[in-house]
Amino acid sequence: MEFIEGRPLSYETDLKNAAICLADVHAMEISEPDKLIEIKNPIMGILNECEEMFKVYKESDVSNPKTVQTIKKLMELAYEKAKLLVLYQ
Repeated sequence: MEFIEGRPLSYETDLKNAAICLADVHAMEISEPDKLIEIKNPIMGILNECEEMFKVYKESDVSNPKTVQTIKKLMELAYEKAKLLVLYQ
């Protein structure tokens, strides 16, 4: 995934187009399914991916300090909850 210059999505006006775009990505044919990555702990895998995307945003010229702090708190909470899930598996 990469950063694409532009404006943030607006749920009021962009939701339908964003959903169509996401559906198109997930409907793509996979030419070599045996080369897909298998994540042992999918929740931590998703959180790690979010962390990487957040890092790009946080270091960008368009980042908002208040938004950065909110995302940091949410990520900390998510990691805490994910660790608890691993304990109970």
